[in-house]
Amino acid sequence: MVKFLGYFDSGSDAMKDKYSNDSSAPDFPSKKIWTRLWPLMVAFFLWQCVLNRLPTLDNLHQRNSSLVTPSGNIIANVCCLCKLTAESNTHLFLECSLTKQIWGYFSLEADKSINFSGSTMDLINNWSTSRLSVRSKEVWKRLPGAILWVIWNERNARTFYKKERKVEELIIDIKMKVFQWARYSPYMSGIAISDLIVKRGELFFKPP
Repeated sequence: MVKFLGYFDSGSDAMKDKYSNDSSAPDFPSKKIWTRLWPLMVAFFLWQCVLNRLPTLDNLHQRNSSLVTPSGNIIANVCCLCKLTAESNTHLFLECSLTKQIWGYFSLEADKSINFSGSTMDLINNWSTSRLSVRSKEVWKRLPGAILWVIWNERNARTFYKKERKVEELIIDIKMKVFQWARYSPYMSGIAISDLIVKRGELFFKPP
């Protein structure tokens, strides 16, 4: 069984620097990955994600490896979210029909377009908080990390444990992750998690 389960203590700066320096791609978004916007555990996941080093089914196939179910059956290379296309980094996080519903929901909520024409590295590099209020930025800048993280965890739950959530449940999970990561910001003062879930668009993305 292969999946990302790494945990790193929040004070592991030396470890963080080691992996950050290992990111040889010239356009690697170092400052957008190694940030206090989310837990260090999520940063390491994003580091693997944008460099296409996650154990997606296509990557495992290229390494002559395969995933197996608890009963020992080999897992076929089919996206467990849409069940239509082979699983790859780009498909899973950007192109899958279920994934697009999630990105589309948040894009519509904030009235901001999201470009899916590149890779996950392009997505992080091009993520912009322009034309947003200070409070809105606290939510928006954490959103790509939360979406990618929740999608990966949902993929693992479906692949290994046959547990499946609806799109609406995943969206709520993403909102809760953003709230958890942003709750200590002074700009989030007075915002309850129920407000973030139910009145999110009104509180953050609608003009007064």
